[in-house]
Amino acid sequence: MATESGKYTIKDYPKALRPRERMEQVGADGLSDRELIAILLSTGTKEQNALEIADILLTEHKGLNGLAQLSIEELGQTKGIGLGKGSRIAAALEIGKRVSVQGNEYRPHVGSPHDAANLLMENMRYLDREVFKIMLLNTKNRVLSIETISVGSLNTSLVHPREVFKVAIKKSAHAIILGHNHPSGDPNPSLEDQQI
Repeated sequence: MATESGKYTIKDYPKALRPRERMEQVGADGLSDRELIAILLSTGTKEQNALEIADILLTEHKGLNGLAQLSIEELGQTKGIGLGKGSRIAAALEIGKRVSVQGNEYRPHVGSPHDAANLLMENMRYLDREVFKIMLLNTKNRVLSIETISVGSLNTSLVHPREVFKVAIKKSAHAIILGHNHPSGDPNPSLEDQQI
């Protein structure tokens, strides 16, 4: 049922379209940016519901990256936000930043070829082209990063040593592990693999 001004609140939406209910059904990663922001806002104003305010915020500030650059006061200047809701949005964005940074602090240890294969395999298992990757390790054999060096065709991937060592030197890697997939699903080394 619409409000006196003719606007619909989120409670008027069918349950399948309400952000909180959708989160219960599909999980947070299944929601759009506007739905996530609407959940943080919780309520709207007499003129606009939380989804509409989220649209305005995201449009005016060019998405989540733009919102992350704003102070609480700047967030609060949008009608329907205020300092309380601005603080909630700023806190959620800061949590996201911290998770991202802390996630990078975990560095898996590679003690065997099996460890390296496990780290690469899930990411490369279903690729439809040969992809050549380099795993960069620090002095304690912990992963600094995994980089893609070359994306090839169905059965080949051309790699020049310069590209391999350029990345390793740039990241100050102590050791490297090279790997590529076989889209055919046959793990046996090709003739080219055996010549390396």
